[in-house]
Amino acid sequence: MKCPNPRCDASILQGHSYCSSCGCPVRHCAKCGVPNRPEGHWCRGCGAELGPEEFREWADCGSPQIARLQYSTWVRPRFCQGYLWFLTTEGEIHRVSPNGHGQCWNHLPEASFARAPFAIYPDEASSTEEPYLIVLKSHEVLAISLINPRRTKSLYRPAGNDFLVCSRQEDRYVAVAAWSRGVAFLESSEGKQKLVVVPFDGQPRKQDIDDSTVVVGPAARGDSICFCTSRRLYWYQVARGELQSADFPLEFHAFDFRPRLEVVNLAPGVVPLTVETSAHSSYAYVFGAIGDRGHYLGARLSQSIDFESRMFSPGSFVDLGVRNELCVNASKEVWVLTAEGTRKISCGLELRNSMPAVPRNGVVFGFQDAPGAPVVCGAGKSEALQSNLDDCNEHTLMGWIPHVRGVCLVARKSEELQVAWWEIPANSGKARTAYGS
Repeated sequence: MKCPNPRCDASILQGHSYCSSCGCPVRHCAKCGVPNRPEGHWCRGCGAELGPEEFREWADCGSPQIARLQYSTWVRPRFCQGYLWFLTTEGEIHRVSPNGHGQCWNHLPEASFARAPFAIYPDEASSTEEPYLIVLKSHEVLAISLINPRRTKSLYRPAGNDFLVCSRQEDRYVAVAAWSRGVAFLESSEGKQKLVVVPFDGQPRKQDIDDSTVVVGPAARGDSICFCTSRRLYWYQVARGELQSADFPLEFHAFDFRPRLEVVNLAPGVVPLTVETSAHSSYAYVFGAIGDRGHYLGARLSQSIDFESRMFSPGSFVDLGVRNELCVNASKEVWVLTAEGTRKISCGLELRNSMPAVPRNGVVFGFQDAPGAPVVCGAGKSEALQSNLDDCNEHTLMGWIPHVRGVCLVARKSEELQVAWWEIPANSGKARTAYGS
């Protein structure tokens, strides 16, 4: 049966989970057996709906596929369309498949596009829209298709002497965000900052920011967009065109650059600000410090908000979960920051809190406190994972990345990136959510 990649003519044998020629990940239709892209909604063979997969017991992870990549990045990669997507320090976009096959997808016009964390639009894996990787530099916002590398769009260019506000060096957190129908970023005009909201199918909107310099954001979810200065949180509702703000508690200072590992271990390129939405509420979280201890503030976004402060253990690793929500490794628990507040997921044993931990399919992937080996745990049991990655520690690990078939782990060492993919075999039958509920 032919590979679902339109630029590949190779055949895929029944039961194989990726193309041996181009590396494209596939899932086979339960009705007719035709291979499809893993994030497809309808079978390209018989037209049947491709429902979510149910995974077998976590102990079936087996040996990982290992990829060793000869390029560098400071931004944690993202998973989309069955691939990991990397933005290198040289200004190249690379994709890597679960079988370790890597490919340079696009050469950006300038390496300066690689200095700020990137976004993927749309942010929801369930969307049927064509996905784009969004990057920015001081004078342009670009969108690169993740389906066709030749399809790029210039979404915005500032006029005259205006310029876009973005990170100009590693470990800073001024970036671009993807909301439900477009992107958002910051612009400086005659010494004054503005929030710029650009729909993919409309004209830009601009909102003045009457405050000191923005240090984090924007971050977005649905139609809610957040950013903050060192002393104040802002949020913008696109539907209402309304910008609101609230002062942080006096003793709290938001992180404007990556802090020391002894305070908190933020995954590289993960913006320490998030907004989570549900049918009933929107909730924002921002990470910072009170004195020399790491904290995060959470608040339900409304006309009048009250911040709730939570302190975490020194050096706790902060990463992204299945839905790109922030997760905190609290050793015996993983705290998942949701639209309904902090959700605590038990690990079943004590993990090393300074190394990545992420929930997946009802269990937690992390690292044993001793000897520091990767482990999957939950439901009162645990099992060490096989891994051939070199020198995995607090300084080299970029994080666990959940994907539609399991998880992968990314580490960086000098000019080399190492990726380990664990695939969890799928069963037929009733599907479970990413957290097994």
